[in-house]
Amino acid sequence: MSETLWLLGALFGFAILVQLVSYVFNLQRMVRALQNEINTSTQALFESRRRTEWLESHLEDLLDAAQRRSDDLDTEWQRINHVTRTIRDEANKEGYRIGLGDIDQDD
Repeated sequence: MSETLWLLGALFGFAILVQLVSYVFNLQRMVRALQNEINTSTQALFESRRRTEWLESHLEDLLDAAQRRSDDLDTEWQRINHVTRTIRDEANKEGYRIGLGDIDQDD
């Protein structure tokens, strides 16, 4: 009888050990998946911040060009068109999609 109890105890202990190893393996897999998600999110955050800074700086350029006063409206419009084209060209080069097509009508 004691051999039977010892055998059952050993099997029970082995089953617990197998479940514990399985649980640890699953936890490691989940931690790796979370680390990948964090890395992806961090990269997206940095890219978003870079795009926002780029857009803010070019928005300031466009506002500066729009606020400059000149007696010649054609000169003002040419200055704004130049800034708009520059922003669009840089955006295309960077792979950004911005809707400046309606502003610049000379192209």
